[in-house]
Amino acid sequence: MNQTARPINDKQELIPTKDLILIAKKAGVKFGRGNPNNRLRYFTKTGLLPHAQRKQNGNHDFTEGHYPAYAVDLLL
Repeated sequence: MNQTARPINDKQELIPTKDLILIAKKAGVKFGRGNPNNRLRYFTKTGLLPHAQRKQNGNHDFTEGHYPAYAVDLLL
């Protein structure tokens, strides 16, 4: 992780948190023994990742966090 978080604008592609974790794991990112969601929250708190945006995913009645697609590059 050698870049700092950039502000999110409405025109950026957003990916769900669970997809971000899967892509990062496939690319070799180690999240440690704990919950990867907590690790992403820590990275956000320290400024390494931008804040996730809450949005409805598909036709579901709930919202979930979405990160900009460039967050994958920040984790690598």
